[in-house]
Amino acid sequence: MHKYDWIKDEKSLDIDRNFWEKLSKEAYPITKGEIRIPISLEPFILEAKEYKDLEKDITLVTNAARKIAEAYYIDPAIKDVLSIDEKEKELIDLAEKQNFVGVMRIDLFYADRPRIVEINSDYPDGFFMHDVTAKALSEFTPNLNINTKNHSEIFTKLLKSEGVTENMHIFIGYDEERTFVDEFHLTKNKLTKLGWKNVSVGTFKDLIFKKGSFYFNDLKIDVLRRGSELSKIRTIPDFIPRLIEAEKNGLLVINNFKMRLLGYKSLLAALWDERFHKYLTSDEIDSIKKILPETYKLDSVKINKEILLNNKNIWVIKPIDLTEGADVFVGEACTPDEWSIALSRAYTNPQKWIAQHKVEIPSAIFNIIENNHSEISSHSRRFDCNPHIILFKDKVELGNILVRFSESQILNVAKGGGITYAFPLKD
Repeated sequence: MHKYDWIKDEKSLDIDRNFWEKLSKEAYPITKGEIRIPISLEPFILEAKEYKDLEKDITLVTNAARKIAEAYYIDPAIKDVLSIDEKEKELIDLAEKQNFVGVMRIDLFYADRPRIVEINSDYPDGFFMHDVTAKALSEFTPNLNINTKNHSEIFTKLLKSEGVTENMHIFIGYDEERTFVDEFHLTKNKLTKLGWKNVSVGTFKDLIFKKGSFYFNDLKIDVLRRGSELSKIRTIPDFIPRLIEAEKNGLLVINNFKMRLLGYKSLLAALWDERFHKYLTSDEIDSIKKILPETYKLDSVKINKEILLNNKNIWVIKPIDLTEGADVFVGEACTPDEWSIALSRAYTNPQKWIAQHKVEIPSAIFNIIENNHSEISSHSRRFDCNPHIILFKDKVELGNILVRFSESQILNVAKGGGITYAFPLKD
């Protein structure tokens, strides 16, 4: 994978201006582009074979994750390793008969080779916005013969595969505290243009619950596309028991709550645990060892505090259920005292933490147009890759690959980073 550098003169400023004009109209139906994050118009490029190899490995690891998460319902040892939050247990248990269906995003570092470090399956935001942004970026990047994915069309296929018909009422719901809501209104607009006749959008608190179902504007909701993490949904008074009743009465949730299992960081430890390789194929095990760094629960026999203290520069520790990069400790970036304090804190509840071999965090020079499309600045930034993955009942499909860049080793757009994309070349 390599970066496609082309920004260098005043023509680039005009291209950037035109890019943002298009993006503001098409991707930001509410804010009209007033709230912006840095977007580099210089994408990363993958050769066709390189992309096919990545797609193969990601698919195999995703299928392995599904198998082990499915075995959560029958294998007490997997339940012990995953250590899910008791507040979420009932929702996840009730979803046992459902399929893993919805949208995921994998976080990986791509230096000499791709290495997966996290899976976000609860609610990976920006799915439709990244669709529009990636397409616009590809259109304004000169002299490239690249492929882009159409997230809107893939999502439509997903709905149809789950038996959703064009007349069913689809509600895109989000938590009341959200300030940036363009994604949800964009989802409605895109689905409506693709032929869905009853799509609405609003906060969960806008819903009325009666006769065992949710209603919005007096219309019963058949499908809930949730635009919020389960941790936030749990805080809404009386919402969870009503949601459970509505699901029993036929409400279809995308992403459903079974998907939540895939997002626990402890699942990565379960993938490395040889006790559970009986559920996997040899190809799946090979891909795990190839692109997933060694990952262990802190209470595993494979790791202990002394090993982590004495080898801090090769380890990262993090909670099994972190959000937005919180409480990730990179040994190499910590002083010995900071690392010791972090370990002491984690070992007060070792079932809720994992240790993962540190992988190389790549960096590159990002040429970014700033100051109202008037100035080109260059910055050295670390970056990661975030392939979108759409899980159907019986297959996996890759979407566009988001790239995040930041000064920090903890890459997170919410903490001041920027984005671009990685595109495969056409054959």
